[in-house]
Amino acid sequence: MTQVTLKRRDARLDALIEKDPKLQHLFDHVGDLTIEISWDMFPFLVYTIIGQQLSVKVVQTLYARLLSACQNTLTPERLLGLSKDTLRSLGLSMRKAEYLHALALAADSGMLEKDTLDTFEKPELFAHFQEIRGIGPWSVDMVLMFVFDDMDHFSKKDLGLIHGYNRFFNRDMHPDDIEKDAMNWRPYRSIVAHYLWHVHDSK
Repeated sequence: MTQVTLKRRDARLDALIEKDPKLQHLFDHVGDLTIEISWDMFPFLVYTIIGQQLSVKVVQTLYARLLSACQNTLTPERLLGLSKDTLRSLGLSMRKAEYLHALALAADSGMLEKDTLDTFEKPELFAHFQEIRGIGPWSVDMVLMFVFDDMDHFSKKDLGLIHGYNRFFNRDMHPDDIEKDAMNWRPYRSIVAHYLWHVHDSK
Protein backbone atom coordinates (compact mmCIF):
# COMPACT_ATOMS: atom_id res chain seq x y z
CA MET A 1 0.00 0.00 0.00
CA THR A 2 1.00 3.64 -0.34
CA GLN A 3 0.64 6.38 2.26
CA VAL A 4 -0.45 9.79 1.01
CA THR A 5 -0.74 12.92 3.15
CA LEU A 6 -3.49 15.39 2.32
CA LYS A 7 -2.17 18.80 3.34
CA ARG A 8 -4.62 21.30 4.81
CA ARG A 9 -3.69 23.83 2.15
CA ASP A 10 -4.19 21.34 -0.68
CA ALA A 11 -5.88 23.15 -3.58
CA ARG A 12 -8.46 20.36 -3.78
CA LEU A 13 -9.60 21.12 -0.23
CA ASP A 14 -9.98 24.80 -1.08
CA ALA A 15 -12.03 23.85 -4.15
CA LEU A 16 -14.27 21.68 -1.97
CA ILE A 17 -14.80 24.52 0.51
CA GLU A 18 -15.87 26.82 -2.33
CA LYS A 19 -18.54 24.27 -3.27
CA ASP A 20 -19.59 23.47 0.30
CA PRO A 21 -18.46 26.02 2.94
CA LYS A 22 -19.32 23.74 5.89
CA LEU A 23 -16.35 21.54 4.93
CA GLN A 24 -13.91 24.23 6.09
CA HIS A 25 -14.62 23.39 9.72
CA LEU A 26 -14.04 19.68 9.00
CA PHE A 27 -10.71 20.27 7.24
CA ASP A 28 -9.52 22.78 9.85
CA HIS A 29 -10.48 20.41 12.66
CA VAL A 30 -8.57 17.44 11.21
CA GLY A 31 -5.68 19.30 9.57
CA ASP A 32 -3.16 17.28 7.54
CA LEU A 33 -4.41 13.73 7.02
CA THR A 34 -2.39 10.64 6.07
CA ILE A 35 -4.34 7.98 4.21
CA GLU A 36 -3.44 4.54 2.89
CA ILE A 37 -4.32 3.77 -0.73
CA SER A 38 -3.00 1.72 -3.66
CA TRP A 39 -3.49 -1.63 -1.96
CA ASP A 40 -2.89 -4.84 -3.89
CA MET A 41 -6.27 -6.20 -4.96
CA PHE A 42 -6.28 -9.66 -3.36
CA PRO A 43 -4.99 -8.71 0.11
CA PHE A 44 -7.35 -5.75 0.18
CA LEU A 45 -10.40 -7.87 -0.62
CA VAL A 46 -9.34 -10.32 2.08
CA TYR A 47 -9.10 -7.42 4.51
CA THR A 48 -12.49 -6.12 3.35
CA ILE A 49 -14.23 -9.46 3.83
CA ILE A 50 -12.75 -9.81 7.31
CA GLY A 51 -13.83 -6.25 8.07
CA GLN A 52 -17.52 -6.70 7.35
CA GLN A 53 -19.44 -5.51 10.45
CA LEU A 54 -16.34 -5.42 12.66
CA SER A 55 -14.38 -2.59 14.28
CA VAL A 56 -11.06 -1.48 12.79
CA LYS A 57 -9.06 -2.81 15.75
CA VAL A 58 -10.65 -6.26 15.57
CA VAL A 59 -10.11 -6.41 11.80
CA GLN A 60 -6.44 -5.50 12.16
CA THR A 61 -5.97 -8.27 14.74
CA LEU A 62 -7.68 -10.93 12.62
CA TYR A 63 -5.87 -9.85 9.46
CA ALA A 64 -2.51 -10.03 11.24
CA ARG A 65 -3.29 -13.56 12.41
CA LEU A 66 -4.23 -14.62 8.90
CA LEU A 67 -1.13 -13.02 7.43
CA SER A 68 1.03 -14.88 9.93
CA ALA A 69 -0.71 -18.17 9.10
CA CYS A 70 0.13 -17.50 5.42
CA GLN A 71 3.81 -16.98 6.33
CA ASN A 72 3.46 -13.22 5.84
CA THR A 73 2.67 -13.57 2.14
CA LEU A 74 -1.03 -13.52 1.40
CA THR A 75 -1.73 -15.31 -1.88
CA PRO A 76 -4.75 -17.30 -3.13
CA GLU A 77 -2.72 -20.49 -2.99
CA ARG A 78 -1.64 -20.02 0.62
CA LEU A 79 -5.12 -19.02 1.69
CA LEU A 80 -6.63 -22.10 0.05
CA GLY A 81 -3.99 -24.15 1.88
CA LEU A 82 -5.68 -23.19 5.16
CA SER A 83 -8.77 -25.25 5.94
CA LYS A 84 -11.97 -23.55 6.98
CA ASP A 85 -11.51 -24.98 10.46
CA THR A 86 -8.05 -23.41 10.58
CA LEU A 87 -9.51 -20.08 9.55
CA ARG A 88 -12.11 -20.42 12.29
CA SER A 89 -9.36 -21.09 14.82
CA LEU A 90 -7.91 -17.68 13.90
CA GLY A 91 -11.16 -16.06 15.03
CA LEU A 92 -13.08 -15.91 11.76
CA SER A 93 -16.67 -17.04 11.42
CA MET A 94 -17.45 -20.04 9.23
CA ARG A 95 -19.25 -17.76 6.78
CA LYS A 96 -16.21 -15.51 6.41
CA ALA A 97 -13.98 -18.58 6.02
CA GLU A 98 -16.23 -19.68 3.16
CA TYR A 99 -16.12 -16.19 1.64
CA LEU A 100 -12.32 -16.12 1.78
CA HIS A 101 -12.05 -19.47 0.02
CA ALA A 102 -14.51 -18.26 -2.64
CA LEU A 103 -12.39 -15.15 -3.14
CA ALA A 104 -9.20 -17.18 -3.46
CA LEU A 105 -10.82 -19.44 -6.07
CA ALA A 106 -12.05 -16.38 -7.99
CA ALA A 107 -8.54 -14.94 -7.95
CA ASP A 108 -7.14 -18.24 -9.22
CA SER A 109 -9.65 -18.16 -12.08
CA GLY A 110 -8.40 -14.74 -13.22
CA MET A 111 -11.35 -12.64 -12.06
CA LEU A 112 -9.06 -10.13 -10.35
CA GLU A 113 -6.63 -9.59 -13.22
CA LYS A 114 -5.94 -5.88 -13.66
CA ASP A 115 -5.97 -6.06 -17.45
CA THR A 116 -9.53 -7.36 -17.29
CA LEU A 117 -10.76 -4.96 -14.62
CA ASP A 118 -9.34 -1.93 -16.45
CA THR A 119 -11.74 -2.58 -19.34
CA PHE A 120 -14.84 -2.15 -17.16
CA GLU A 121 -16.87 0.97 -16.51
CA LYS A 122 -17.95 1.51 -12.89
CA PRO A 123 -21.36 -0.23 -13.19
CA GLU A 124 -19.67 -3.22 -14.84
CA LEU A 125 -17.14 -3.41 -12.00
CA PHE A 126 -19.94 -3.64 -9.46
CA ALA A 127 -21.59 -6.47 -11.40
CA HIS A 128 -18.29 -8.29 -11.93
CA PHE A 129 -17.13 -8.22 -8.31
CA GLN A 130 -20.53 -9.21 -6.95
CA GLU A 131 -20.28 -12.49 -8.82
CA ILE A 132 -17.84 -13.47 -6.06
CA ARG A 133 -19.57 -14.84 -2.98
CA GLY A 134 -19.10 -12.48 -0.04
CA ILE A 135 -18.48 -9.38 -2.16
CA GLY A 136 -21.31 -6.84 -2.04
CA PRO A 137 -21.73 -3.19 -3.06
CA TRP A 138 -19.91 -1.90 0.04
CA SER A 139 -16.86 -4.03 -0.73
CA VAL A 140 -16.77 -2.68 -4.29
CA ASP A 141 -17.05 0.86 -2.94
CA MET A 142 -13.93 0.21 -0.87
CA VAL A 143 -12.05 -1.28 -3.82
CA LEU A 144 -12.75 1.81 -5.90
CA MET A 145 -11.46 4.12 -3.17
CA PHE A 146 -8.48 2.16 -1.85
CA VAL A 147 -7.28 0.05 -4.79
CA PHE A 148 -8.32 2.05 -7.86
CA ASP A 149 -7.60 5.33 -6.02
CA ASP A 150 -10.87 6.81 -7.31
CA MET A 151 -10.95 10.34 -5.88
CA ASP A 152 -14.63 10.78 -6.74
CA HIS A 153 -16.55 8.07 -4.92
CA PHE A 154 -18.72 7.96 -1.81
CA SER A 155 -20.29 4.97 -0.06
CA LYS A 156 -23.67 5.50 1.53
CA LYS A 157 -23.43 1.91 2.74
CA ASP A 158 -20.44 2.61 4.96
CA LEU A 159 -21.64 3.08 8.53
CA GLY A 160 -18.40 4.84 9.49
CA LEU A 161 -18.97 7.53 6.86
CA ILE A 162 -22.60 8.01 7.84
CA HIS A 163 -21.72 8.19 11.53
CA GLY A 164 -18.79 10.54 10.88
CA TYR A 165 -20.99 12.89 8.86
CA ASN A 166 -23.84 13.01 11.34
CA ARG A 167 -21.52 13.27 14.32
CA PHE A 168 -19.35 16.08 13.00
CA PHE A 169 -22.15 18.17 11.52
CA ASN A 170 -24.52 17.38 14.42
CA ARG A 171 -27.21 16.00 12.16
CA ASP A 172 -29.32 12.86 11.86
CA MET A 173 -29.55 12.44 8.12
CA HIS A 174 -30.50 9.32 6.19
CA PRO A 175 -27.72 7.77 4.06
CA ASP A 176 -29.60 8.62 0.87
CA ASP A 177 -29.70 12.29 1.86
CA ILE A 178 -26.02 12.28 2.78
CA GLU A 179 -25.24 10.76 -0.60
CA LYS A 180 -27.14 13.61 -2.26
CA ASP A 181 -25.16 16.14 -0.21
CA ALA A 182 -21.97 14.40 -1.31
CA MET A 183 -22.78 15.22 -4.92
CA ASN A 184 -21.69 18.78 -4.05
CA TRP A 185 -18.19 17.43 -3.43
CA ARG A 186 -17.55 16.12 -6.93
CA PRO A 187 -14.95 15.43 -8.25
CA TYR A 188 -13.31 14.86 -4.85
CA ARG A 189 -15.94 12.96 -2.88
CA SER A 190 -13.38 10.39 -1.72
CA ILE A 191 -11.25 13.09 -0.10
CA VAL A 192 -14.16 14.18 2.09
CA ALA A 193 -14.87 10.53 2.86
CA HIS A 194 -11.34 10.07 4.24
CA TYR A 195 -11.83 13.06 6.54
CA LEU A 196 -15.18 11.71 7.74
CA TRP A 197 -13.61 8.31 8.44
CA HIS A 198 -11.01 10.07 10.56
CA VAL A 199 -13.79 11.70 12.58
CA HIS A 200 -15.49 8.34 13.05
CA ASP A 201 -12.29 6.51 14.02
CA SER A 202 -11.30 9.18 16.54
CA LYS A 203 -14.50 8.83 18.55
